[in-house]
Amino acid sequence: MEEVVGWSIEFLQEFRNSNSEVKRVVVSDSIRRGRWRPPDIDDYKANCDAVLDQGKGTVGIGMIIRNYVGNVMVAGSIIFAGTFSIKIAKLMAILRCIQFGNDCGLRLKKIESDEATVVKWIKEGLNLESEYGTVVSEINCLIDKQTETTVCAISKEANKVAKGLAEKALTIDENAFWMEDFPNCIRKEVETDMSG
Repeated sequence: MEEVVGWSIEFLQEFRNSNSEVKRVVVSDSIRRGRWRPPDIDDYKANCDAVLDQGKGTVGIGMIIRNYVGNVMVAGSIIFAGTFSIKIAKLMAILRCIQFGNDCGLRLKKIESDEATVVKWIKEGLNLESEYGTVVSEINCLIDKQTETTVCAISKEANKVAKGLAEKALTIDENAFWMEDFPNCIRKEVETDMSG
């Protein structure tokens, strides 16, 4: 088993190094402050966040994908059991957000998170043997398949909608998704972003 794991890690690293035409782009924009900004024309941007309820041992993930006008294409609130660190939960939010975009048939140009540390982990493709290595590896594999996707760190102020959806997740019994709609709990933030 140890040989298979070692071989797999070496194979994955070799694949990434030899696949020079596919470039993974991760942008750290943690200095940027203020409001959410829409993507370029004909592009889609996703925001994601995670919150923890340590008492109940649950994680709430919020995801929203919007177009260049700021219209909501899809939104989601996911809840699951787990006792993770907030950084691992935010990594999982990015992973689920990429998968969510793929499931909806929306090619994401940008994925934004308010956790600069996890964006750095993704950029550096950190050690697969760490507690977060498997999630980072999965994210990078998905990003490598989508050559124009970037992951960016933004301010908490610019990520309020995703946080509201993550908080909503902790109040529901099962996952909830909205197509071209969103729950009332984030209406004010969505409208502020659109006017912004």
